[in-house]
Amino acid sequence: MNYLSKEEKKEYKEAKRFFGIEATKVIIYAVILSFILGGVGIAYKLTIGKANMDANREVFEHNKSYVHGMVEDLARYKLQYSTATDETEKKAIINFINENYANFDGKLIENNSLREFYYDVMEGIL
Repeated sequence: MNYLSKEEKKEYKEAKRFFGIEATKVIIYAVILSFILGGVGIAYKLTIGKANMDANREVFEHNKSYVHGMVEDLARYKLQYSTATDETEKKAIINFINENYANFDGKLIENNSLREFYYDVMEGIL
């Protein structure tokens, strides 16, 4: 019950071998392409992605609610500083402000006395 002739069997084996080789090539190309795309993704994150994150951070830091929250906290620290009687407590408040407001833009503070307090702290006057 052999349905294929010898020539058809030979053609079948050649086709099977050909498509086996082609399938292997496709798999190899897919693996190589995935490595290339992975490298492109890493390069993107290191260059454009980093710049994008920096821009997002800059927008966030100039966001009205962020600035308002930072100014309210600074006003609270100023009040604590003015009511503190112990020099150690005052130094702790100053150190805390220096650490948390190191990258804050003092020009965004609208209240003049609070802005002066901020600059006095940052410049080491207090």
